Amino acid sequence: MLGWGVEFLRAEMNRLLSLLFHQGVLDEQFLQLQQLQDESSPNFVSEVITIYFHESEKLLRNLRLLLMDRELSDYKKMEIHLNQMMGSSSSIGAKRVCNVCVAFRAASEQNNHAGCLRALELLEHEYCYLKNKLHELFQNSKELWHLGLDILHTRTEANEQLLLWSFYSGLLRKNNRIRLFALHAPWK
Repeated sequence: MLGWGVEFLRAEMNRLLSLLFHQGVLDEQFLQLQQLQDESSPNFVSEVITIYFHESEKLLRNLRLLLMDRELSDYKKMEIHLNQMMGSSSSIGAKRVCNVCVAFRAASEQNNHAGCLRALELLEHEYCYLKNKLHELFQNSKELWHLGLDILHTRTEANEQLLLWSFYSGLLRKNNRIRLFALHAPWK
C-alpha cells in the first residue's frame, strides 16, 4: 500500500515541476540550485527559498510604499529594489517573476506611475503563484520523505524496488537512506 502513495506523490511532484517549467514559472536555475544540495547541507534548497521569500516580502512592501504617494514616488529607489528582486529571483530560477521585474523597471525608468502600479500588481500575483506552487511542491516532498521512511521501516523485496528509483526533483537513494532536496516549507 505504501508503494502506491510513494508513486502517486512522485508522479504529482513530477507533474507539478513539469507544469512550472512548461508555464515558464521556473527555469533551469532551479534545478542547478537543487544540485548544490548535498549531505553536508541537506536543507539547502528550502533554506535558500525561505530566505528568498522573506527578502522578497520586504522588497514588495517597500515597492508598494514607494508607489503610495503619486507625487513623491522615488523611481530610483524603485529601480534599486527591482534590481534586488530580479537578482534573487534569477538565482532561484523564478523566471516569470524576473520577467515582470524587467517590465516594472522599464515603467520605473519612464517615471510611469500607472505602469508601475500595474506592474506591481502583476509582480505580486506572480510572486504569490510561485510561493503557492513551491509550497505545494515542498509539501509533497515532505510527505514523500515520510512515506520513504515508512518504506524503509517495512522493508520487503517489493519495497526494495521502490527504493531504487530516483527523479530529477530530488529524491535520491544513497547508502540505504533516502534524501530529499526540499523537506519542508517553513515560510508558510
